[in-house]
Amino acid sequence: MTSIEEIARAYWRAEESRDVGRILTYFTDDADWSAPGLSARGPAEIGAFYAASAEAFPGLVVTVGRVLGGDDEAAIEWSAVFTDPAGTEVNASGTNIMRRRGDRIASLTVYMDPQPIQPPAGRFAGLHVLVTGAGSGIGAATARRFVEEGATVTGADVNAAGLAATRERLGAGAARFRPVEADITDPEAQRALVSSALGPDGGLDVLVNNAAVFLLAGTDATPEQWSRTLEVNVLAPAQLTAVAADALAASGHGAVVNVASISGHVGQRDRQTYNTAKGAVLALTRCQALDLADRGIRVNSVSPGYIWTEVLDRGAGGDRAAWEPVWGAFCMQRRCGEPGEVAAAIAYLASDDASFVTGNDLLVDGGLASMSPDGQATYEFG
Repeated sequence: MTSIEEIARAYWRAEESRDVGRILTYFTDDADWSAPGLSARGPAEIGAFYAASAEAFPGLVVTVGRVLGGDDEAAIEWSAVFTDPAGTEVNASGTNIMRRRGDRIASLTVYMDPQPIQPPAGRFAGLHVLVTGAGSGIGAATARRFVEEGATVTGADVNAAGLAATRERLGAGAARFRPVEADITDPEAQRALVSSALGPDGGLDVLVNNAAVFLLAGTDATPEQWSRTLEVNVLAPAQLTAVAADALAASGHGAVVNVASISGHVGQRDRQTYNTAKGAVLALTRCQALDLADRGIRVNSVSPGYIWTEVLDRGAGGDRAAWEPVWGAFCMQRRCGEPGEVAAAIAYLASDDASFVTGNDLLVDGGLASMSPDGQATYEFG
């Protein structure tokens, strides 16, 4: 029998052909196709989706990544370059959850960042952005988002290989991405990093403090765990923002976005280190916003919930198909978020669209914080 990976690769070759009839041969007659906010069932509905996609983007090249899971159900990572009728290339990536019946697809759930396909044109054109932790996850997605919207982005990370991967996925936009291997806890490195991110006029338009460490410990936390967690997650963004303040003010519309976490809003067992640090980021954001307001600098934060980054993937042992329903149950939308969805929120807070927003935190958690402990359950009393 054909393996699920072989089915997936054959399906993507068919999708690259943009031939709807050929694509449909890989689905069962009662197949389900879904994506966040979209669903289709059967040949007519699924075919209509692919026909519209082919019309909007007649060119498509797909690269298949890791295949995680069993042979009847698997999570399959991919990246793609879409080309519209004018020849403009758009990069996208994501993960498909595929379920098979025989040698055909019975169910396909597509998780991708929907924003890069039709981003607001040139919202950050000509601006200069610094993103820390740009070698993976939310940081990498944020760097991509700003590049796709016209910015020149300096991406910092201790992981040089991760930065190289981020740059590679930018396609034609790679020329506007500057990877810098740096330890953001080093004061000297902070000054050098800010200097490398400045525009020709000496200004910096946006700073995204995303870099973090995930040292999760409770009452048994060691002094080293406490020190490292606070140093990277709290002190570094405080110090880097202070170093960048003059350049942010010089831009005339400087914006800082700190990446906090839903963990800063709630208590979680055996996570005193991380949750305390992220709670401190929320307090830091409010204080920075007040201190920098007179200089024309806005400061906000985002608090992601369960976002399928490399960290979550490691926690799931690479088995997204098995673990997403578990973690997704904590969210109103019954799924984990994508890094690109957080990047979209960061881009909004950094943009002039949020010109009267400062000192705020934007939850990007699929409704997690708004649900009671009952969650999705319903109880009748009478």
